[in-house]
Amino acid sequence: MRKFIAVLFLGAGLLSLAFRPQLPGAYIASPKDGETLRGEVAIRGTASLPDFWKYELHYSPEPPAGDRWIPIGGVVETPVVDGLLGVWDTTKVPDGSYVLRLRVAKRDGNYVEVFIRGLVVANNVPTPTPTFTPLPSEPSPTPIPPTPTIVAEVVATPTPSPTLSILPTPTAARTEGFAFEPGKLASSFCYGMGAAGAFFAFAGFLFLLRAIINLVRRP
Repeated sequence: MRKFIAVLFLGAGLLSLAFRPQLPGAYIASPKDGETLRGEVAIRGTASLPDFWKYELHYSPEPPAGDRWIPIGGVVETPVVDGLLGVWDTTKVPDGSYVLRLRVAKRDGNYVEVFIRGLVVANNVPTPTPTFTPLPSEPSPTPIPPTPTIVAEVVATPTPSPTLSILPTPTAARTEGFAFEPGKLASSFCYGMGAAGAFFAFAGFLFLLRAIINLVRRP
């Protein structure tokens, strides 16, 4: 049981050391890795090791090349605990990505360095202006369109005017009177006499024929 408790405390101590990126006597609390910086930036933290001698702040374009570190302020020989370490005027450097370094030295010549990486200086990028979003207004009532009035258009039919018709004057039928013509009368008489004679001749022929037949039949 005691061994289990000891292993548990040892594991907790190792985890605390693993997730503590900076030493208790030398660390930068602000700014943090990856922040975007503009204008004058206050650098806060702690620089107070046992047998403290001095501390210095530097910056360099990322990634740093060799010993091209540019100092921020000067050498400070007063320890600082959770306070202001210095002020970095970022308007004096071009926009870009930088690394910040805190070096805390002891009197025996040893020192501890702390780095803040991925700092982005962006002074020339305009700050977005918040846009004012008006509150939605109450919807105005939709006007009801007036009811259309239907007008029936009556087309007047022209009344035909009476046309005066002139009837033709009836013409009296002409009746011809009987005219006495002696030539036509004589001709008609002769025609009648001829017809009567032909009739009687035909009748006499029939009687004669009958008489002959009767004679022939006798024994």
